[in-house]
Amino acid sequence: MAALAANRHRRGGVVLGWPVLIAFAMVRLPATHAAVVVGVLPALTAAFAALRGRERATPAFWAASVAGLVAVVVFALVQGGGSFHAADLLLLGSVVLCAWGSLKVA
Repeated sequence: MAALAANRHRRGGVVLGWPVLIAFAMVRLPATHAAVVVGVLPALTAAFAALRGRERATPAFWAASVAGLVAVVVFALVQGGGSFHAADLLLLGSVVLCAWGSLKVA
């Protein structure tokens, strides 16, 4: 029963967090910008799964994940004129909530 309750709590990130945060971000950012930032969602979901499952991911996995994240951060900085905007933080928050909420509680 505790796993079910934890699962409901985690799903709130996908059901409420993702759509609300991304909607507010999309009012302020072009869709192309958001698409690039949201592109880190699969890698972040895999990273959360590896950490939560205490799996030993290969160094290549972590290197590729970090390289992808750095590329997205550089893109956001270049597009934002050298600084992050509140909408970028909203996008990042929506991606983190969605990635975390996508994990299944065993």
